[in-house]
Amino acid sequence: MSDVASLGVIEGFYGAPWSHAARVEMLRFAADVGVRTYVWAPKNHPAHRRRWSEDATKDHVAEMAELAGLARDLGARWVYGLSPVLRLGRTSIDAKRVVARLEPLRAAGLRSFLLGFDDTWPTLLPRFASRAVGRAHGEVARTVSDELRARSPDAELLVVPAIYAGRLHDLPAGALDYLRGLAERAAELPAAWTGPRIFSPWIRGADQRALEAATGLTSWVWNNAIANDWLPLVSGASLGRGGVQRLSGGPAANMDADVPTGTTLVALNGACEAELTKPALHALATWARSPATFDPRHAYAAGLTASFGDAGARALGPLLDATSRHALAAPWRRDLGALDAAVARLGAAVERGDADAEADAAIAEVRRELATLADLPASVERAFAGAAVALDVAPTARKVALLARAGLAAVDACCASSRTARGGARSTAGRLLREAGRIPWSVEEASFRRLLQLAERPPLSPRRSR
Repeated sequence: MSDVASLGVIEGFYGAPWSHAARVEMLRFAADVGVRTYVWAPKNHPAHRRRWSEDATKDHVAEMAELAGLARDLGARWVYGLSPVLRLGRTSIDAKRVVARLEPLRAAGLRSFLLGFDDTWPTLLPRFASRAVGRAHGEVARTVSDELRARSPDAELLVVPAIYAGRLHDLPAGALDYLRGLAERAAELPAAWTGPRIFSPWIRGADQRALEAATGLTSWVWNNAIANDWLPLVSGASLGRGGVQRLSGGPAANMDADVPTGTTLVALNGACEAELTKPALHALATWARSPATFDPRHAYAAGLTASFGDAGARALGPLLDATSRHALAAPWRRDLGALDAAVARLGAAVERGDADAEADAAIAEVRRELATLADLPASVERAFAGAAVALDVAPTARKVALLARAGLAAVDACCASSRTARGGARSTAGRLLREAGRIPWSVEEASFRRLLQLAERPPLSPRRSR
């Protein structure tokens, strides 16, 4: 991909939007690494969705104008998103109201806009979508685009359709009809596509082009590979209860080398934590320079260093390893891979019952990995001293540290020579595991629980524990 303006970051998740200061910092960082489009579309910001039809406040317009001006100074573009969701009882969207809502922003200097029809009833029930609904959405988008361009010829409009995921051969007839109807009215307005799924393990340019050819749309890629807003939603937050949360700990490693071909924009939807979006953006820029030779792990490690410096990268690396698996977009990743491998070797030694050097080495390696994880809260605090990223990761760091201490107690139980010592170590391990379970941040616990299982087996000999 030769045009760096074709890379973007999206503030398009559910949950608490990023702060103004975080947006300023994100714009600067993104432009510096070659990501030169920022799409502002935070689902829970009232001005974007819930209260979209209300006149924008002077403060809101001023803030957006400041950010758009900064983007221009950086050689980037600020895309203002509006999601005109229908209220109960309404059957059609008033395009004139959308134009009136955007006019103060255009007058303040904004030129790039987005209309989002996503996560509405056709999204949830794609089989029952229709060409008529697609035409209606296209007509609104076409009218808004024409009105904006009549006032400012350099204005542009992007679209997020109600049907924004799926391959051509997977889409039900209603969904395909919707996209064709949208194209009948707004074929030239770039429409977002997230790949085969909303959270796609793999995105192929060939699939994108096939969908374009069948519908007549021009599309751009909205990639949810690092988005972490879904877990709170499915675990209770959408019902007003406290949901489980999980940090974003890896790069976007789900795009084929043919994705850049003919694509107007490849944009990464951010994590809820702005600071943890930065290393993934750095990796995205690395991918764009050479998709065919992209090494996601190496690129993400370089992104950590570019974002947080050497000390910060060393502190965050083990923590983000504990959350690197994305259950929807990257199920193949191995969280805590080094610990997993060491625990597997220890387990094999316990199963064999052999008192050999291999068992001693496995115990030593497990202890080293666990000691690093147990020190995470202190190492993060040393590296960041209360900075935003330290506050973001603190609950997860504490949970991983408690699990690591439980694992160390379990290893002690494996090596204890007396029944009393084994019982005490098991009790400590269980208590720490329960304490970790009360922290509503998700990490992979398989290796820690495996260690507790090994602690229930006959103990290792004293020689092995040295």
